[in-house]
Amino acid sequence: MLYDIMEWSCMIGAFLALLYTLPRLARHFTDAAVVAVSVYFACSFLSFFLGLDFVWPHLADLFGFRNITTIMIHCIVVVLTAAQQVVLVHWSYPPKLAGAKARKRVLAFGMMIIILIAMFVFALPSRRHDAETASLLNMQNPRYCAYLYLYLGVIAVGQIITMRLSVHYAGIAPRAWLRRGMWIVAAGSCFILVYCAVRYMEIIGVQSGADMERLDAVQWFAGDVGSLLELVGWTIPGWGPWLSRARRWGADYRAYRRLHPLWAVLCETSPMIVKAPQRSRLADHLPPRDPEHRLYRRVIEILDGQLALRPYLHSGDAEEAQRQARESGFHEEACQATAVALQLHAALRAKAEGQASPDPSVTFSSAPGDDLRDQVRWLTMVAEAFTRTRPARTTASASGAPRI
Repeated sequence: MLYDIMEWSCMIGAFLALLYTLPRLARHFTDAAVVAVSVYFACSFLSFFLGLDFVWPHLADLFGFRNITTIMIHCIVVVLTAAQQVVLVHWSYPPKLAGAKARKRVLAFGMMIIILIAMFVFALPSRRHDAETASLLNMQNPRYCAYLYLYLGVIAVGQIITMRLSVHYAGIAPRAWLRRGMWIVAAGSCFILVYCAVRYMEIIGVQSGADMERLDAVQWFAGDVGSLLELVGWTIPGWGPWLSRARRWGADYRAYRRLHPLWAVLCETSPMIVKAPQRSRLADHLPPRDPEHRLYRRVIEILDGQLALRPYLHSGDAEEAQRQARESGFHEEACQATAVALQLHAALRAKAEGQASPDPSVTFSSAPGDDLRDQVRWLTMVAEAFTRTRPARTTASASGAPRI
């Protein structure tokens, strides 16, 4: 069951990646890296598709050879291994040098394919079983074992080179998601190397007469996980930025909602700060189409609301707010945000009572940074402290103190 899930996941993932790449291939069909990555996705899809139990028997009947899909899949895997290296070489080196290096790799892997085909025809494994155990049962054939030794060696060397080039390019890649993708490709290569190592152990074990059936699950699992990781690594530079945008959208909407209590009070006290008609209470809870723009507007309106309250901020209220905040036990920044929240409560009360401040120089503490993200983080802390505190009279207006 798990085997089928992994195989189908890899096949569908490769097919979707190929569909995603085809439009780019149509626009850049002369770009060797784009062609190579498209070949990689196509070969990944075929390597899993041809091994399905409802596919290979028809091909076997068509060619009259029960094991035709075995050599076809192995050759396809060699091609996709070469394609990976062509992509990485073109990304890592100047065009002239990359072209020469890519041609050498294509020639070397092409020669390996010819040798593998010749050895497979010579080995002629006579039995064909289900995809999970076919190679294990054929390992009793010494000639087929020699063929597997070479095939696994080609794949192992190819994955070692792919891992090395991926790590190298991860260090110079210009985009964050591209760097992450290369590290994921390198991790996938490690799993495929585990697959190769386990296969070598199986060959030795079967030839020694040991029962290697339990170990067989390890090799196909490592191979499938490695293939899936490499597919993710090669595709994540395309869809990874969507994750970043989705995460940023969610963060903006959460901040937008967390600022609402403070914003609503300031809007009620100073309606002139609202830059656009207010949405209904229900509409304000719904996710806006552009939360970043609405968040920016909400931040500006809150800052304008603070500015409108400055004439009612008494120095005694500010000192009492600082004292209360210090006693709260919060860390420095949270302590300052709490002080601002307490000052806002005092200024709102003073405005409601018509008690203007005789000292216009008293002001609110501002965000520690200048950009929007710093303002959002700071005002979110202030808004949470504003909701947490309860207004009470301070030194400026009689007795008592705000409670936290």
